[in-house]
Amino acid sequence: MALIQCPKCGENVSDTSKECIHCGYPLKTKNVRKINKRAVLIVAVVLIIILVFLVFMCLSKKEKNHTIQNTALITLIECSQSSTVKDMLGDNYEHKSGKDSTSDRYTDIHVGDLECKYVELFYDKTGNYERVYIMVAESEKEVKDIVVKDLIAQYGDEYYYEKSDFSENGDFEVYDWTISQERRVEVGIVPIDDGVYRTVINSYYR
Repeated sequence: MALIQCPKCGENVSDTSKECIHCGYPLKTKNVRKINKRAVLIVAVVLIIILVFLVFMCLSKKEKNHTIQNTALITLIECSQSSTVKDMLGDNYEHKSGKDSTSDRYTDIHVGDLECKYVELFYDKTGNYERVYIMVAESEKEVKDIVVKDLIAQYGDEYYYEKSDFSENGDFEVYDWTISQERRVEVGIVPIDDGVYRTVINSYYR
């Protein structure tokens, strides 16, 4: 304990006193200062904890895996038999015959929420199902980005990627997943206008 001088009356008083014993003037004691410092420290620690928590939550949201948005498209791509595709899309298709192959084409059809210009099933000479060809209707960047993210979520981030100058509208992009010796999924993205793209998907089974 030490003596301090009252700033009002000038008399000596204890530094632990809350007020001057001579004139009653309120004093700033060491105990008050200690309490204030402790309160500031507690508030600072709480704020730091809240800040760390918010940063962690933001990073967790950014690192969260993409959730497949068009499950119908993935189901179509995964159909290994033409009969399964037809059960899914119906019977409103046009059959085409060629020299080395035949095909069944659906025109202007929706796959889930995705608007498609064509969905075409190709067969080899002996009639075995070879691949499904999907031409997405002309769409904005957001639509083609979702298609790519859905496929990456389904088949992984180990894929062949190629980007090349295509036209004044932008770069031509190719994503290619080799799943097995006979199984491959390929996506081609063509910019056809400012902010408008044509997306083509081939899912091979032979």
